[in-house]
Amino acid sequence: MTSNSIFLEIGQTSLKVLGTTQGFDLPLERLPNGRLTEACKSRISAALQPLLKSPSWQARPSVLCAISARGVSLRRLRLPATAPKDNLHSLLSLQMEKEFPLSPDELAWGYSELGNTNGPGSEREFLVAAVRREAVEEFSDLLSAQGATPIFTLAALARANLCSDQSGTYALLDVGHDQSELIRFEQGTPSIVRTLSVGAENLDGLAAACDGQGTGQKVYVTGGGQRNQQIALALAQHLPVGLVCEALEVAPGQGRSAAVLGLRRAAEKGNGRPALVLELKRSNGAARVQRPVPVKLVAIATLLLIGIGLVPYAEALLLRPFLAKKLQTIKSERARLPMIDHELNFLQFLKVNHPPYLDSLYVIAKAAPQGAKLDSISMNRRGNLSLKGSMRDVNQVSDFRSKLIESGLFASVTVEEQSPGQGQGQPKLNVRMTAQWKPLAARQNLAVGPSAEEIEKAKTRVRNQPGAMPGMPMGMPPMMMPGMGMPDGPITMGGGMPPGAMPGRRNSTRAPRPGGMPSSPGDMPMPMPGPNGPTAVPGSAGGPPQGTGATEAPPTPQ
Repeated sequence: MTSNSIFLEIGQTSLKVLGTTQGFDLPLERLPNGRLTEACKSRISAALQPLLKSPSWQARPSVLCAISARGVSLRRLRLPATAPKDNLHSLLSLQMEKEFPLSPDELAWGYSELGNTNGPGSEREFLVAAVRREAVEEFSDLLSAQGATPIFTLAALARANLCSDQSGTYALLDVGHDQSELIRFEQGTPSIVRTLSVGAENLDGLAAACDGQGTGQKVYVTGGGQRNQQIALALAQHLPVGLVCEALEVAPGQGRSAAVLGLRRAAEKGNGRPALVLELKRSNGAARVQRPVPVKLVAIATLLLIGIGLVPYAEALLLRPFLAKKLQTIKSERARLPMIDHELNFLQFLKVNHPPYLDSLYVIAKAAPQGAKLDSISMNRRGNLSLKGSMRDVNQVSDFRSKLIESGLFASVTVEEQSPGQGQGQPKLNVRMTAQWKPLAARQNLAVGPSAEEIEKAKTRVRNQPGAMPGMPMGMPPMMMPGMGMPDGPITMGGGMPPGAMPGRRNSTRAPRPGGMPSSPGDMPMPMPGPNGPTAVPGSAGGPPQGTGATEAPPTPQ
């Protein structure tokens, strides 16, 4: 045994530590998943630090650790007698993938060679022990961080070193408070290892559990402490006749247990290593043999890496002509920016300052009652609007004025004059009204104009008129081509386009030219649709004077 070796027994609730001169017990605190708490790890590191200190010229101290049988599986595997020694680990790994539910990478495992089988075609037989790597990995990291070299084995195998007679079939039982560990040996070779859920508090149940596992001819009992001898005698009474129970005496003291003392005895007899060692990763020559990487694949991977690194530079070289052409186009277009800004400012000025002539005509047309007749409409840029016409009665006048105000386009609408009249045998009321547009800020959010459905209906109505010809302008009466004369008479409002002068047009006072032609384009009569066909705006050249020849169409039923 080396002088700087330390022995540990790792249980579920306690840790027993035995050094060269001293030993101690530490309680273990675990999380619900079985891991140690951070506070417990700190206490273990602080307790082990004095034992693990060694001069720099000495080798790293070895820590022999015995783990409980909880979750441990034993298997006997066979390999051909000609299997090479340097490849045993790899061959056993392949065998384990068939025998264990987890892959070898998820296990902490080790093996011990038992010898060759008898008979023809003899094979080499191995004992393999495996446990989840989490049971070993946590303490391995903790001890390696302290500068130690941990070596793991089974506590049940370590206790067997204290047995006086290891021939034949026998069992070793380590009794705890509420659970026990049982391992059975056949001709000195372990065959089964079990964790029993009964302890010293239930000897009847413990004896029944041991008898069910086939203990052989003799049972060695440990773990009972001062009651160890009494437990052995009590078990002998419950076990079958002829079965011998022998208590293994363990010297009392801190850090002393059958597993710890068994580890120390094995280290004293051998080279400091147990016969079966659980390892997380093989090292040096015992490492798993890996297939060599082909040189061709290495060359291809190298070329791919070089190509990936050169892609940005190749992209810059290939796209350079396109980029230069695009930059030249941008520079040439930059000279047009002042002109574009000037045109944009002009269009924005027009949008903001353009008077709402068409909006006013649309609102008047929509608000005009059935049978109303408008003789004249005048508007200017200052927002003043004046119209003259005739309606049936006072109710139509009041309703017409209310609709104009509710449209939101006019700030005020005033009825300046009302006088009774007669038209086509029916009484009428001559009206003169004035209105004032709202300021620009108040009109910006108004949505004035026909909807998409109304526009589509108007197109359909013009398309379905009898005698309509393809290519005829919208609003032209049937069977009338552009440029033809308009019938005389005032405009009768029936819900169609609003009558009156077009936006921005002023009444001309120039005398007509000889031959009946107007003196200017502004004096041309404007055709307006009505229920009986197109009419011209009264008071303009080419139409009859206001108040003469005016006819009113009978009202259409609602």
